[in-house]
Formats: sequence, C-alpha cells, structure tokens
Amino acid sequence: MMSHSDAVRRWSRTLATLRGRHLKLRRRDPAATEVLEAILDESLEACEGLLQDLAGTQLLCDQLRREIHSEGQNRQYLLEQMPVACIATDETSVIQNANELAATLFNISAKYLRGRLLLHFAADRAAFGRLLQDLPLAGGRLDTSVPVRPRERGPFTVNALIVPETASERTSWLWFLSPAIADTSGKSILTVYPEKEAV
Repeated sequence: MMSHSDAVRRWSRTLATLRGRHLKLRRRDPAATEVLEAILDESLEACEGLLQDLAGTQLLCDQLRREIHSEGQNRQYLLEQMPVACIATDETSVIQNANELAATLFNISAKYLRGRLLLHFAADRAAFGRLLQDLPLAGGRLDTSVPVRPRERGPFTVNALIVPETASERTSWLWFLSPAIADTSGKSILTVYPEKEAV
C-alpha cells in the first residue's frame, strides 16, 4: 500500500516531467503549441493543487498518528497506576491494553495480552459469552465473578468490576480483576446468565 510520502514523491516527479515537456514544446514551435500549452498550464495547476492537498493530508495523518500514540501511552500509564489487575477490551473481549498486574494474573506478558480475546482465558466460555452480551452501558457498571484459566496454571475465580471506559461511546470497557475468596461450599460463584428463550 502506497504511503502518503510515496504519493507526494510520485506526484512531485510527475509535476517535474510535465514542466519539462512544457518547456520543450515552447522552444520547438510557439505558434503551433498554443492549445497544448493551455492544456499543460491547466494540468500543471491541477497537479500543483493536488500536490499541496497530498502534503496537507500527510501532515494531518502524521499528527493523528502522534495523537493516537500519545493517547495509547496515556491509557497504559493510567492502567499501570491501578492497584488491581486492569484490562481494556472491546465488545468482543479483544484486549486493547493490560497492566502488569493483569499480565501476572494470566501468567503472560502484557505485550502479548494485547490483541488476544479475554474469552480465551475464561474457564466457562459459554457463560462468558453471555456476560459479553450484558456489558454495561455508559454510566453503568457490572459486578460479577468469573472463573478464569491462566496460561499454564489451574483455574480460579476472579471478582470483576466492568465499566465503560468513556461516558459517551460503547467502544471500550475496563475490567478491574482481583482473585476471589475461595467459596468453602465448593459451589461456583460465577454469576449465572440464563439461556434466552427461543421466540
């Protein structure tokens, strides 16, 4: 895929070529090239405008790229300040960011947690799938307990507080996780999400 800088360089070369042809035509026969000269002048003007637009677009893209990178760094910094394991996911449980406490909880590097499905660490994936359908709306929160299965470790239960990351959009959720106190009755303390009745 061609980058914006490649496009600018390509159009710069095209513009230089057109200017060269324009000069050659003027030297050969000025009278016979009036029409072509007018066409070339129009083409050169259009190319110059396009080149300026491409350069402006590239500057905007560079700025947006820096802002996105800065936003990601700020989010990661905030997650690392949390006193508990914290993960940011989308609505399908794809992990966008995770702090080191979450990495320790799941026995995997925080770097390699990003891009994975939190679902893959659920001990009861069917129940976890129903949990994803009940993610809270803006301003809401969900307190539940979820059995998890970390990498190369036995399953255990975590208490989870789930909240939308922003008050305006449903694009990201924060999961605050902490190991649950063992239930001496031996029963699962996973919040039960009943199957929806068929219509």
